[in-house]
Amino acid sequence: MCGACGEPGTVDWARPFVAGLPARLAVAAALTARLVRPGPKITARAGGWLVSAPTGATMPCSALTELVTAARAWLGEPVEFTPHAGGALAEPEPDARQGVTIRVDPGRAPRGLGNADVVVPDDDAARDVLTALARPPWSLRRFLTGIDGVREPWGADARVVRADAAADLVVWAEHARQAGRFDDSAVRLESPVGGRTLDVEIRAGHVVRARAC
Repeated sequence: MCGACGEPGTVDWARPFVAGLPARLAVAAALTARLVRPGPKITARAGGWLVSAPTGATMPCSALTELVTAARAWLGEPVEFTPHAGGALAEPEPDARQGVTIRVDPGRAPRGLGNADVVVPDDDAARDVLTALARPPWSLRRFLTGIDGVREPWGADARVVRADAAADLVVWAEHARQAGRFDDSAVRLESPVGGRTLDVEIRAGHVVRARAC
């Protein structure tokens, strides 16, 4: 939802986890703890956040991606994850999307995202599938469960980063993602969310899975 008017806004990979004011407060606290001072004031509100810069300028944000973009000027360069402010995210509703596996195999006929087993001829085509998987409409229908045959580093097993505070972890990850730290790699985030576990995977700079399991 748009932080200014309450109308539907940008589809955001973190939206199911920041539903409700407690989760948005946790995100605001986590982001504030990572700011290079003097920084903006970040206020959680119905449908999103309000970023108030030291100059007096304000920016309503409806999504985590928008929020981190608005605050990047005060975040500095991302480093390896270290815990800052704690905070829990919301446990999302059960996920009805279906998982897909991407396979690079030039000897097989190509198969697109309408199939559970996606087949592409090379790494560039696999990256194109990741790009599509991270955006509507496919991000609303599918998520990545596996990848095979990619030679580039982003096709390797994902590095796992775990934390007790989910809000802190996703704020760090989105900052690092926007800064290009995951463009040539793969990382998986794990953290408690309610009675389940946050399961987010970023490959080649794209969020290709964001769920609770």
